[in-house]
Amino acid sequence: MHFDSELGTQRRHQALLQELIAWLGTAVEAPVNVFVVHGESGVAESFSDLVHQKLGWNSRAPKDGDSLVL
Repeated sequence: MHFDSELGTQRRHQALLQELIAWLGTAVEAPVNVFVVHGESGVAESFSDLVHQKLGWNSRAPKDGDSLVL
């Protein structure tokens, strides 16, 4: 049962990622940069990579303590 529950959770997360990418893709213009600042470091980096792969946008997940000029 635990395996089925874990698999279901992974599928829901994957679906959510695809929904977020689809929503971002509705932007009239591509942003200059995307900063992924929510979630654990590894998850944020993975989502940042996905944004770049799927949309071709400059995307990064700043690390704790990084400073950025906007």
